[in-house]
Amino acid sequence: MVSSPDPLVGKASQRALIPSSGYETRWHVVCTAARILPVGNSYAFPAFRTPDVDEALRVVNQLLELADTSQLELDFDIAVTSTRTLTRLLALLPEADWWCIDPGQEEQVLSPSSQRGDDPYTSLPIHFQHWCVPPEYLPPILAAVGSEMAAIRWDFTAWPAVPELKLDSSGKCAYITVSINARTIWPDESSPDHTVHIHAAEFYPERATWLAAQVGLEIIGDPEMSAL
Repeated sequence: MVSSPDPLVGKASQRALIPSSGYETRWHVVCTAARILPVGNSYAFPAFRTPDVDEALRVVNQLLELADTSQLELDFDIAVTSTRTLTRLLALLPEADWWCIDPGQEEQVLSPSSQRGDDPYTSLPIHFQHWCVPPEYLPPILAAVGSEMAAIRWDFTAWPAVPELKLDSSGKCAYITVSINARTIWPDESSPDHTVHIHAAEFYPERATWLAAQVGLEIIGDPEMSAL
């Protein structure tokens, strides 16, 4: 995985993303009930759940110690409902993509979005997204998120080889996602806790099980298909 020359440039040029509705030219992940995902995505296996964000981050760091993190970046997907949160996030990530969250809206109606040049403040609630973010942005973004729902994905070089399982080192599904104040990797189902998800290929769930075991954990639920 190669980062963009500008660490705050979106990943559309690096990865196959999900097309939004036809009126937009950019590609982004659409968090709706009908999610269309490309072939070959990773699956996110829940391995740890806690009401303490710091505990969730501790587990992430333990997992990262197993991995090749010579290249490391973060992806943020945040469900923003308040002007206060939006102001703080825009101060940190002014070039972020966003689109209106309106599940009841008819498909042919154009939703307000950054692509159209709409005002995010008059469009709340919105889905706020920025990928390829340097790791040092994590503390201030977490502080800005507060009680909002968010999904934070660590994107790194590779998971280690597991010879006993005949698994080579792999960068294809080298991700960890933490659902903040949300139960799933899509920030659309609120929860009083936070969940750490280990990503692995669909046909190699044993990698996720092995990784969890290395840090004293086990898989605690069904996997979800990821955007990547």
